[in-house]
This record gives sequence, C-alpha cells and structure tokens, in this order.
Amino acid sequence: MRLSFKNLSLISAPYECDLNILDEVVYLKGVRENEKKASPQSLVRGSLTLRVRKQVEINQICVRFSGNHRAKLFIREPDQNTVNPVDKHVNKSLIDDSYKWVFDQDMHVFQPGTYNFPFQFAISPQLPASIEHACGDVRYQVTMNILTKDPTLAKKAVQPITVIRCVSDLIEISCQTVVAMGCWRNLLYYELMISNKTLVIGEDVAIEIKIFPLHEHRYKVHGLKVILEQKIEYSVKGLPCQYRSAFSKCHKIHLKTYDYHGRQGYVQEKISLPIQHDYSRTYPETLDLQIHPCTDNKNDVCNFKISHNLKLGIILEEISERSESPRPSLSHSINSINSIVSETLFPASRSSSRTSETTNQSESDLKAPPFEERTMEWVSRNAKLIREDSRNLDEKVDLSLMTPIYLLDSRSWDGQLPPPSYSALPASRLCEPSSVEKLYHGKCKRLENMPPAYNDVSAF
Repeated sequence: MRLSFKNLSLISAPYECDLNILDEVVYLKGVRENEKKASPQSLVRGSLTLRVRKQVEINQICVRFSGNHRAKLFIREPDQNTVNPVDKHVNKSLIDDSYKWVFDQDMHVFQPGTYNFPFQFAISPQLPASIEHACGDVRYQVTMNILTKDPTLAKKAVQPITVIRCVSDLIEISCQTVVAMGCWRNLLYYELMISNKTLVIGEDVAIEIKIFPLHEHRYKVHGLKVILEQKIEYSVKGLPCQYRSAFSKCHKIHLKTYDYHGRQGYVQEKISLPIQHDYSRTYPETLDLQIHPCTDNKNDVCNFKISHNLKLGIILEEISERSESPRPSLSHSINSINSIVSETLFPASRSSSRTSETTNQSESDLKAPPFEERTMEWVSRNAKLIREDSRNLDEKVDLSLMTPIYLLDSRSWDGQLPPPSYSALPASRLCEPSSVEKLYHGKCKRLENMPPAYNDVSAF
C-alpha cells in the first residue's frame, strides 16, 4: 500500500508530484551488539509520482535518504558539576544514499501523463535510532529534488523518517530474567528477581523477592527499595579547549520504597511497577526528568550514550538474642536512602552507605525451576554466603541487585507485529488506476540501479 502524504503534494502548472513513503516509521532489530549483527537491514521504500499536465522540460530527478547526528557543545566550567550548553553543534553524517535520474538533452521533455519512480533504501541495524536529547539529536529524512530547465518550476520536498529500535527476533537473547541469591550471615537465604532486562517505556517491570529464614528471630526485614538509574555519557573528540570534550551525568529515580515494619520469618512479595516517560523529583533538589530509550552505540557512531540500571535493595538488620534496645524506625533508613538517590556528575560522588552486592545470574545459567516453585532446599544448594568487610549489629544492611536494563521506545512493539495482508485492506485504501499510466522508460542516465516497481512481486 502506498501512503501519499498530501502535505508533500507539490501542485504547480504544468505538473504536480507526490512523494509517497510506504512507512514513515522504520524499525531496527536488535538491542545489544550481538543481536544487531545477526539482524537484517531495514528498508525505506516509496515512489515519486509525477503527473504532467502540460509539456515540461526536466533535467534531473533525485530522491535522497540521509541521516545526521548533531552533538551539542558545552562550555568548560571550573565546577565539574556544572554543564552549560552553547548554541553550537558538531554534525556527523550517518548515512547518505540517493537515486538520481539524469535525462539526456533530447529526452528531457515530458509529455502529459503519469510517471512513477520507485526507490528503496537500506538501513543498517547498527545505526542509532531517532532521538532528541539535551546532548544532541539523531534525525533521518527523505528529500526529493526536481530540476527543470525553467528554474521557477523546480521543486523540493522533505519527509522526516522516524527510526525506532525494537527487540531482535532472537527472543532467547533479548528476554532474560535476572536473579540474585545469597546467604546472609547464616541467618537467611534470599532471592531477588527482575522478570526481563529488555523493557518498553510505559510498561511494567515485574519484581519478586523471597526470604527463607534460618533463624527467624535473629533478623528484621525493614523494607525494599527500587531505584531506576539513567546515565548519559558524552564524548566528542578534537574540540577546542574552551569546550568540554567528555562528561558523564547520572540521574537516579527512587521508584518505590516498601515498609515491612521489621518483619521476621518467611517473606515473599510480587511487585509490578511502571516505567514512566517522565518523573518529577523535589528532593534533594527539584528535577523533572524524561526517560529516553537506550542508545547502545559506540562513540564513533554517536557522541552520547544513554543507558539504564535497575536496583533492588532489601534493608536488613541483625538483632542479638539478648538485645532489647529499640532500633531506629524505617523513616530514618528511608532518609539515608534518599540521600543516596541523588543526581551525580562525573567524577561520581562517593556514598557512605553500606551495601552488600550480590552476584547476578541469568535463568539459563542456573538451569532452575520457575521462580515461584523454588524451595528453600533448592536455594540453599545454590546460594553463596555474602562476604562483608565488617559486621555491626547496630547497622542496617542493604542487600542489593544492580543490573543493566534496556529501555525501548513505547512504539517499539509495533516493530514486532506481522505486516497486514493486502487482501484485508479496505477498498478505500487501495490505489485506483490513473486514466494515464506510464512508467518512464526513456533514455535516461541513472547513477544508481532503479529498484523494481511494487507490482513486480517476484523481484522481492
């Protein structure tokens, strides 16, 4: 089906033309590098329809597909935590491909009729997706130029193309459950689970925790915290000394804190939290943050990289069998956590919180039964004792799982849908034949091979 964008219709005597793009949204398969290498190229397909009313002399027709990355520049400040942009940019061409029809001197006179010029461009899955960010942007477009003998009749049209990253067809690579488990001070076994490392912005992330007691009266479970981290890494080489050539900026969003009120014994919780497009924060300072899709590209392709981490933390406290002294309330623990969840700039600030990091394992590595069917016997065979540099009964300990996740555009699911059947199209969407149908086969010089027309099914 051909989609004709009427805003691109160029109507002028003695001719008019339409730039018809099959899809103005193109999907690139694969999130990580190994997925991209195994994924096919994506196509931008369309046709230029030229309807001549009166005889006109045309010298050249050109349809061009281009992609450009623009990185903003930032003034170097004495304070490394200050980032001030200026109205200057560094431009980089990502792709530039074109079809040209150059007509001989004696064949550039077009008689009244309809002429079709189909085109097709391929996009590598390793190119970055479209994005607009404070550090820069990535944009793609199809441009049409018609050069005529009379300069006043020359025409130009531009159609933006949106390129969206979506998951690979290799589901076993794209979808992974992340599990962390351990034994804490021989008092309990625990498991933390994140359902999927590849998520779409706007959907929920499923989280589950389990705590199996060994000595249920020797510890307290104060709460669970969930933190989303968005990190920006900026790097532009060869800039004058007054501009910053590299910096890293990290925003940490406190998604949720659950108060367990010093619970003891067995704990099992299933949590579902949405990954929103925008977040507002008032502590420690006011901040409105937009969540962007990840850009897993090297700096030689794109000058800034966006990545995300998700952190789960169980707040535990060991208690002595003889201890009867009151412990600090969870509100104090939450305050200390909020002081950690703050915006940091490169170089990263140091935190005084005490955290025991656990080892991440994928489902495939564990060869485990489903999470809900795991028993304490199975966990005890696989969990390792968590090492700690020091041990203080008066301290609360944060057992955490930190894992990278891959956030995709909310429209990326459309890239997984099968194409519609042509027989299912309503009659109003089908193109009716013109009273005059001609495919220009005159003696013209083309700098690229001309792709087949859409009705030539065997060519595809």
